Amino acid sequence: MATDTTVSPPDIVYTPGWLDKQECTLTLSKLKEQIDFYRVKYVSERFKKECETPCWTAAFTRGPWLSKLKPFHDFPPVLTELASRVSKVTGKEYNVALVRLYASGKDQIAWHTDARAFLGTPTSVASVSLGASRIFEMRAPKELWGRYTPWRSDLYQWTLKDGDLFEMKGRSQDYYVHRVDKTASASPRMNINFRYIPDTPLAIDGVTTYYKYCVGDGESKKYKDIVKGTLEGFFQPSGSKRKRTEAG
Repeated sequence: MATDTTVSPPDIVYTPGWLDKQECTLTLSKLKEQIDFYRVKYVSERFKKECETPCWTAAFTRGPWLSKLKPFHDFPPVLTELASRVSKVTGKEYNVALVRLYASGKDQIAWHTDARAFLGTPTSVASVSLGASRIFEMRAPKELWGRYTPWRSDLYQWTLKDGDLFEMKGRSQDYYVHRVDKTASASPRMNINFRYIPDTPLAIDGVTTYYKYCVGDGESKKYKDIVKGTLEGFFQPSGSKRKRTEAG
């Protein structure tokens, strides 16, 4: 079946193997030392019940005006260095970093969009994948903030590998949702995504949202305590993109 042309394909810039194997190893070593991860419990406004984030998370902000807002977790050195390198590729500045650790195949992130009023329009999100490969999916729903089905486009898939750089830009967040689904088994994977919050009255809402769902008020853990020293999958060589389209 032909792709539904009522929406344009997602505006993606994908750079497989952006970091080489040595860079991946060094960056991961720094992340494991410098990042504390959280598994946040919260009451879902949508489902009216207590939920837990489906993977391990951390949030960081930086900049003169963001540092005055609370809570505030400044970029550790490894994220400052990585954000600078990503900016040279994308031409964009970043003052927010969200880090997700998928410790096993059970960890996931459900269908969602990163489009938020406090991020402005268009929204650009650049992410770096480190560790085991996981399938990343995008699809255009009938209603972005409602019930997703029926879908308005084909399913787009990328197998994101160690060291890959993936930027969602343009109107991708306005029309598409994305996810990393569960898989039968997988070694650990980290995803670091960068975004920018403009200095507007809505900024405090953005900061509060990120820290609420990515940090919360519970205890933190280091990588080694989460995965019990499992290193398998963190040193895979980068590979080429696998893109598959299904009929919607």
